Amino acid sequence: MTFLPAKTLRTVLFDLPLTVLFATYSVLVIMHYVHDTYWVHELSNMEWNGVRRDLEMTYYNRPCTAEDITTQSVSDLVIHNDTDTTRHMLVHGMSLYPEVLSQDTATRLRDYVLFRNANLKSGEAIQVLSNAHRYSFAISATEDPIVSQALQELGTNQRLKEAMEDIMGTNPAVIELTAITVEYGSKDQVWHADIISEGSPLKYGRSFFPSYSLFVPLQDTTTEMGATAGCPGSHICGQHAEELCQSLGFPVSGTSTWKTGHGFLMNQQAFHRGPGHYDKHAKSRVMFIVTFAPRPRERSESRLIGMGGSYSTKWDMWGHTMEDLARAPHVMTFPWAQLRALGLYKLPRTDWGWDYITVVSMRIANQETGFSNDDLSIFLENGGFSFVPLFLHGTGETWDVFLFDTLARCKRFVAKCNVVAMAFSALCLVSFSLFRYYRQRQNKMNGTDSHQIGILSVWKRACFRLFLTHGTVTLIAILIVHRVNSSFWAKDIIGGRLYTSPFLEVSMSAQRTTFPTRADVLIETRLSSEYLGSYNRLMEVHPGNEEFTRAVKEWSPYFQSYAKLAPVFQERIADSVLTSLTGRLLIQTPDGSWSVLTEQETNEFTQKSLLMTSNQMMAVLFLKLKYMRSDCQFVTSQRIVSMSRHQCSQFLNHLLGLLFTRPHTTAPLAMVPIVLESKTSCSLRIKSTLPSTPQDGRHQTRTKSYYDSTRLPPLPNKGNDQDDLSKSWIMEGDIVESKFQCKYQEFYRGYVERVNAENLYNVSYEDGDGDMNVPVRCVTTFIPYQVNELVDAVKEEDNLLWFQGYIHDIVNKEGDLFDISFEDKEIMRIPAYRIRRFNNNTLDFEEGHRVEAKFRGTDTAWLKGTISGVQKDDGTYSIAYDDGDIDVRLGAEFIRQEK
Repeated sequence: MTFLPAKTLRTVLFDLPLTVLFATYSVLVIMHYVHDTYWVHELSNMEWNGVRRDLEMTYYNRPCTAEDITTQSVSDLVIHNDTDTTRHMLVHGMSLYPEVLSQDTATRLRDYVLFRNANLKSGEAIQVLSNAHRYSFAISATEDPIVSQALQELGTNQRLKEAMEDIMGTNPAVIELTAITVEYGSKDQVWHADIISEGSPLKYGRSFFPSYSLFVPLQDTTTEMGATAGCPGSHICGQHAEELCQSLGFPVSGTSTWKTGHGFLMNQQAFHRGPGHYDKHAKSRVMFIVTFAPRPRERSESRLIGMGGSYSTKWDMWGHTMEDLARAPHVMTFPWAQLRALGLYKLPRTDWGWDYITVVSMRIANQETGFSNDDLSIFLENGGFSFVPLFLHGTGETWDVFLFDTLARCKRFVAKCNVVAMAFSALCLVSFSLFRYYRQRQNKMNGTDSHQIGILSVWKRACFRLFLTHGTVTLIAILIVHRVNSSFWAKDIIGGRLYTSPFLEVSMSAQRTTFPTRADVLIETRLSSEYLGSYNRLMEVHPGNEEFTRAVKEWSPYFQSYAKLAPVFQERIADSVLTSLTGRLLIQTPDGSWSVLTEQETNEFTQKSLLMTSNQMMAVLFLKLKYMRSDCQFVTSQRIVSMSRHQCSQFLNHLLGLLFTRPHTTAPLAMVPIVLESKTSCSLRIKSTLPSTPQDGRHQTRTKSYYDSTRLPPLPNKGNDQDDLSKSWIMEGDIVESKFQCKYQEFYRGYVERVNAENLYNVSYEDGDGDMNVPVRCVTTFIPYQVNELVDAVKEEDNLLWFQGYIHDIVNKEGDLFDISFEDKEIMRIPAYRIRRFNNNTLDFEEGHRVEAKFRGTDTAWLKGTISGVQKDDGTYSIAYDDGDIDVRLGAEFIRQEK
């Protein structure tokens, strides 16, 4: 019988286990250190909460109508050689790219997907909407040669690659890689967007990065087979586009067939659905899906992954980019894929995508899909981590608490194992020493004088081996901690430059705010950075801006001809542009709300637009300076204090002012579209021209003394009432009627303190009460009371009983004192704050009821129709009018029972 040498036996039984145990403990200690020092701060930076939602809006919560659905023809979605792909995506939110996969590759990939469907292991299947007869799973790039070949074709498709980079920036990241199969018998999915409005890059362009899914059919797909249906234009909808898309959406197959290998690229904010498969003689519909997003910015990334998405991809496929698809067999394989996904190492001449640890941290911080409290309960019910014993699983209601508790338990357990192993080793060493000592004595007694190693030497050698192994592990651990501490990631987390809000210094603007409409011209001040890609052009496709651009282009040749004439002629040309518009010119305030420009500011902004349209060099200079100004203000990697930010911004404002200096005067045109906190022109002597900050900070509101009881909000332009709701013209300081706390049916008079970009209103009532963040459905324009109008009134100051009566007389010109004639014939003089408009709309309508309604709440005529839907969440109704029009989410105040 052959025995292992003693040294080998000692190494296998003692040295190696002790080293592995100590190395495991060291890893757990490092993880605990990183958790306490960095990860907790990173999670805090990544948390998306109500405060950030209020401060970081870059667009507005845009309500959608049928006019926002941009087309109902699939031919308008097809990309041609001369198509402006960026604008096309901004307009429609979806595009169709012919032949992104070859017929042979698509067919072979389809066969492989069907093979995988039949052999899915437990836990591999992904749940999708209307899951019956639908199969989905995540794919690895190198799990089969045909997958690598398909990815290589996508990565080398020049037209697709150029379009992706125009839309998202150079070499976009891959964030999803999956396949979906739909069999006969599946049902229609509901219309939905993959990204929810509350966490979308449309509304929060500097807080979330956009993502685009490429759907590639692996067989010719007809409408009956369940060809994906899209709703072009719905990506701009702030919310509630489901009913619009139900009637206006259409399948990508159109009236014929969605061809094999033709890619359907869709903004994940666009509404879409997977229809059911109703053709029992047709094949199963198999779809290959790859989702892309802009790459993370080095050291200054503030954007999070869009909220609401599932992002179905294997963990080791995170961290890659579009260029990696072209080299999938070499760079998306073991071990490089795993190291890349963990954010530890990437191959030379490659770029970082979004690594697995970062994305998981974002989703844990916001309890996203797969990382909610309910998902944690399901995870634990299914056994938790397969590689961790159940008794080491932590407790906690949230993932971060659970993971930390699991880590702490594992560390304590391994520490105990180290102590036990060391004690056992010491005991074995003592036993061996005693045995050796006994052998030596026996040898001496027997007269044997063979050379023996002394007991002291045995202990010295044991201690040396322990020092060598554990010392090496400790040294490696120290080097790892040092490497972590000195990394840009750690420095940026501690320095608050990574995943923190880019809006560090936001104060409440003193400008009067309002809510935008489709017809308004919007002047943004919170975008304009090169890394934002296509979203820098978002305002180009806003309907009011498109109308303004057309008018400017029409008049710019005249402006160029008369550029050296007196300013009065330039102003006249600008006025000619403005008279053709149906909306207002709104500028974004420092807190993200929208404010109406004055007449002078409007004219000067129009002159600047005319000048840039007629002078391309000036337009390029303006854009570059604007990008620099935005980076100075918003990019968190700049290690500059508050004062330096102001100085940088004001210096660039000064340069922009010089750019637009009039030819006949040294006075620059007003800095309307580029102001930050101040509308005064800035000087190079910064300290004397810093903008003043309101004393009340961002909580400054309009005081009661400012309130003008005779001021009424302007009515919308009646020439375009199809575009605008009258409520959207309400501005800060206007008199309105509002439902208190949006819970009661009665309207009370008050004035608007603030309007934000979410279309929420702060209202101060005449009786001293106030409301914050009142939804638009509960606020309406105040129409002055009329003689003989039916009202409710409180007779006595300290008795809050409401009595019905008629306005007998309006006592004063201000309209705040009335003589009321009550049902008991008593006439009393009552101030306006004790009067409310009588509400005769107390009926609860149900689906199918015949009613009369005011179309979109703006028309004067009552139109007949039928209740087609009831939204119980906000008390609104959908109306199908007899003339074929529809209304979505119409307030009850605009509906009455059919006469």
